[in-house]
Formats: sequence, structure tokens, C-alpha cells
Amino acid sequence: MLLNKGLRRYFMVAFALGMSGFSAFAADVVAINGTVKTQDAKAISNATVRLLKANLSAATDALGSYSLSGNIAVRIQKDNPQFGSFTFDMRGITLHMKTDSPVRIRVFDTQGKQVAVLLDKQLGAGGYSVNPFIGLSSGLYFVSVRIAGEETMLRMPLVNNRTNTMVYKRTDFGTTLQKSLAVADTLVASATGYTTVQQAVSSYTGNYDFMLAPDSALRYYRLRIEYLNASDWSSLTFADSVKIIKTRIMSSAGKPVIIGANTNQLSLNQNFVAGDTTRMTVDCALLPSALDTLFTMKMQKGVAGRIILRVYTVVGTTVQLIKEVNESQPTTFSIDLSSLKATAAWQAPMASVAKMGLALYYPWYYMGSWTSNELIDHPATLYDSGDTLAIARQMDQAKSAGITGFLESWAGPGSDSDNKLKLLLKVAQQKDFKIGIFFELLGDNGPRDTNVIYDWFSYLVATYRDNPAMLTVHRKPIAVPFCTQFLGFGKWKRILQRLHAAGLDPAVLSDSDPGDSLNIFEGVASSPSSSLGRAVRYYGVLADSPAAKIYIATAMPGFDERLVPGRTGRYEDRQNGQLFRTRLDAVVNSNPHWIEAYTWNEWWENTYIEPSVNYGDLYLQIAGQYIKPWEIR
Repeated sequence: MLLNKGLRRYFMVAFALGMSGFSAFAADVVAINGTVKTQDAKAISNATVRLLKANLSAATDALGSYSLSGNIAVRIQKDNPQFGSFTFDMRGITLHMKTDSPVRIRVFDTQGKQVAVLLDKQLGAGGYSVNPFIGLSSGLYFVSVRIAGEETMLRMPLVNNRTNTMVYKRTDFGTTLQKSLAVADTLVASATGYTTVQQAVSSYTGNYDFMLAPDSALRYYRLRIEYLNASDWSSLTFADSVKIIKTRIMSSAGKPVIIGANTNQLSLNQNFVAGDTTRMTVDCALLPSALDTLFTMKMQKGVAGRIILRVYTVVGTTVQLIKEVNESQPTTFSIDLSSLKATAAWQAPMASVAKMGLALYYPWYYMGSWTSNELIDHPATLYDSGDTLAIARQMDQAKSAGITGFLESWAGPGSDSDNKLKLLLKVAQQKDFKIGIFFELLGDNGPRDTNVIYDWFSYLVATYRDNPAMLTVHRKPIAVPFCTQFLGFGKWKRILQRLHAAGLDPAVLSDSDPGDSLNIFEGVASSPSSSLGRAVRYYGVLADSPAAKIYIATAMPGFDERLVPGRTGRYEDRQNGQLFRTRLDAVVNSNPHWIEAYTWNEWWENTYIEPSVNYGDLYLQIAGQYIKPWEIR
């Protein structure tokens, strides 16, 4: 609803001045402080925190901190010497008319929409009472009181009880108002690229912290930079690089010796020959907060030649030039991007998966296994992998450390591991646990035949995708092949295309540094790297075909194959748990979707975290110290 000029003016006054100018009896009941951070405990600046019904909002600073404060006036009085007076308190509006006057009382919501007309008639001299509460839900409203052409706009916080009536004693209205509004109100924190989180407010005085999970879509704005180098070396540095999500080289020409683009700077060098020009076009994805201030860049270059830079905004299919720089000397310049706020942001899908801890699980043990001379240590309780009681115990132990899923070593249909998979899934349903697949890609002579791999995946998806304990994404079972790169990405692409055509898609994650493999796989499961984590999480940013990918970061507590015949004797000292702690530190800092302990129970290579004779439950405790706090952040 559009407001007329006079009403818009009153709304502006009401928002800007509140109750100033009136005799006010107020209760200072809003005083809230807190922080807004990502799930990996990084501060989010320019996030918005709102107290809905009190209509208060604040933005977070560089440390993610915010402060909400304000007064809610519960009684005001205004006298008009010519026409009379009115009193407004939480019981309603009382009018005292001195002469006959036309009176109109209306109620508007915070968007300016009229929600009620309480009175619209000419009143004679005398007293009148008007109840503005009947039929309105709790919230913040504006009441327009117009007497004989003179209009006053009042701000009214409203809380109704079950009988839809309000009675407040003059001596305790502040306490009552505070308690009543606390029941009705909601505190909301949100930031672009993160899921909005709400908290019920139990008191208007206190500290409320928010941890925002990544949203299902990351919103960003797009710059395009044409970079022409007629010098020898040159670079373009971004002053506010933290607001750049990702860069992408769209094209290049000439004979560059060095060509590069990252979130800190662009680099373009050539062997200088007068008249030669090297060029590239780079797109930059900017956080929405980059639009709030001038965006500054610094160009540096060699002695000879010139640099030409053209900066464009990209909105849909519209590319618009906003700045051109043509310089023979180093220079610093800024661009104003605030006009982009009126345009639609680009969106990149983000993986909408909950955090969880995983562990690589081997199902190949029998009671006779534990007599092997190749073992340095043994489980605290010996077991057969086919014993469902042992499986239940293992899942309980894993859950004590925040691990709620196993990736089972699986060697295809009809194998012993497939029989054990059925047992794992049966117990997992009872334990609120998930089972994914560690796909044994390698046979005795290298990677298995592509037709065998296709058949195995076909069986896996058709047989298990509807099992409630199977770890899936969009009904696609999660599978991490061992040594993915050994098959070759071309063969993987053909296998996955065949499976897709048959309607039997698994969610296959590469276990190596992705390179271009993210164009093929659903994600990566690998040792931790912050740059790898960003590459996977932001895969859809600036992509021709945006898609969400999953990142699993792995941590191994140690390794020792010195007693295994035919091995090279690789050895990594556990350092009494310190190696595992160091690696889990790196895992958490890489911002993964899931954390994987590598492994739960590989006893021959001594990578286990399962409780053992030598270490007790030390490694479960260490895992829990990292995984459990990370899961709830």
C-alpha cells in the first residue's frame, strides 16, 4: 500500500523521533548484545540482527558483534487546547473532547499497511474510550490519531493474551510489559550466504550469540576486468580482498610468461617487445558487503609500456563498463559499486548437508585374525566383524566421539563386505547411524574393468539407495573410491554418464586433489587444505553450470606397516596423540562439510582410533575433543 505524503511524513517522524515531543512514561526493556559467526567460529561483519516485534535492528561490526537497545513507551498524553486531549496507554486510547470535532483513529503495521480503523466519526464534547487491541495479533504498530485535522502518529508495541484484553497496573507496567513481550518476540540473525537463525527471546536483557550455517545458495555480485599489458610485468592488487569469494580467468591472448588470478591479485607478465600486448579477462565474485564501500585496486608495472584496465559490472546478460584506466605509471583507483544493490545478485548453490563425523571402517575381521604376528596392537575387546553386538558396540563408541557414520570398505556384490554391509545397515537403523561406501577400486592388477565398476555401482544404487541408514545425498549413495585417479577421469566420466542414463546415480567423491575432477565428481574426500576447502565449497561460484559439491577432510592418527610382508616399511609416529591433534586442527580449519577419521579399525597399517590394548580410548577422546564442538558450531 502506498502512503500519501502526509502519512509518509508521519512515519518518518515516528521512526526517527520515536515518542519525543510527548509526555512519555517509558520502560527501557530492550538491551541485547551478542555475536554472529560462521560455524567455524569466524566473525561475520555486516550481518543483520533483528528483534521482530519490537522492530529493532542492528548490523554486526568487523568482529561479528552487535548491540540492540531501545525504549518502548507505554503511556503518552497530548493536549490540544482547542479541541481536547487524549491519553494512550496499554489499556487503550481515552479521548476528552472539549467541542464537537471529527475524529479518525487508524492502525498501521510497520510496512505502512492499514490494518484497522478504530474510529471515524464526529464526536461531541465528553469522554470516549477506544480499545485498539481487539482483533490484532502481537507486534509493533503505528496508531494515527486525527482530531479536527491535526494528526499525531504513535508507536504501539502490542501483546495480546488469550482473552484479547490488556490490564496493566500503573505501578508495574514496565515489568509486565517486559515479560509479556519476551514471550512473543523473536531474535533473528542473517547474513548473505548463510542460513538465517532464530532464537526465542526469554528476556530483553542478555547476550545472544548466533552460529550461522551456510545457506543453500551463496549470493554474490560479479565484476569483469579486461587486463591489457603492453609492459613487461604487471599486477593488480585488491585492497579489500576478503570481500572477493573467487576469481576466474575467462579468456587470454598473446604470449604471457606469467598469468594468474586469485582473491588477492591478478598477475600478467610477458617478455617485453615494443608493440606486443598480452591480455586476459577475469571475472571476480564479490560478497554483497563489497557494495557498501568504495572498492579499491592498486596497479603496479614495469618501467616500459602501458597498462589498460577496463572494469565492468555483469548483471545477467548485461555487461556495463564502469571504469577505464590507461596508465604508463603505477596507480591506485576506486570504483563505486553501490548501484548494484538495486540489481539481482548471482547465486551459487551450496551443499545443504548437516555436519557429521565419519570414520573409514573395515569389515574383514574374524576371531582368528587377532592371532596374527603382523599386528602391533589389538582391540580392547576382540570381535568378529559379523557379530551384530560387536557392531552395535562400535557404533556406540563412535557416537561418543561425535562420529555418526562409517564409510565401509566395500568390494562389490556377492562379496563378504557386501554381506557385512547388510549387517551394518541393520544395526545402523537401530542406532541412528549412517553407512557410506569406501569403494575398493583396485584389484590385484590395478583398477578394475570399467564394466565391472559400472555393474558394482548399478547394484549398489538399486539395492541400497532407499535404505534409511544409507548415507545419501538426494537419494544418491555416497561412495569414495580408493585411488580415484588411477582409473583416469575420462573413464570415470563415461561410467558416471552411463549410470545417469540408467537412472542409477551414485554420489561419487574423488579421494585426490580435484583439479578439474570436480566437473565429474560430487566432491572430494582428502587430507585437509584451506584452498581445497574453498575450491569445493565455492565450486558453483562463477561456474557455467553451477552445482553444489561436498568436501570431506580426513585425519590419520599415524601409520606403521613395518610388520606387513612385502611393504616398504612406511612409518609415522603417533606422538602419543599429538600427530592426530595436529591433523584434526588442520581439518577443522579447512572448513569441511564432514570430518573423517582415517581409520576406525585398520589394524595391520595401524591407523585405527578404535579402543585398543595399547592406547585405551585415547584416540576416541581426541576425536571427540575436535569433532563434537565443531558439529555444534
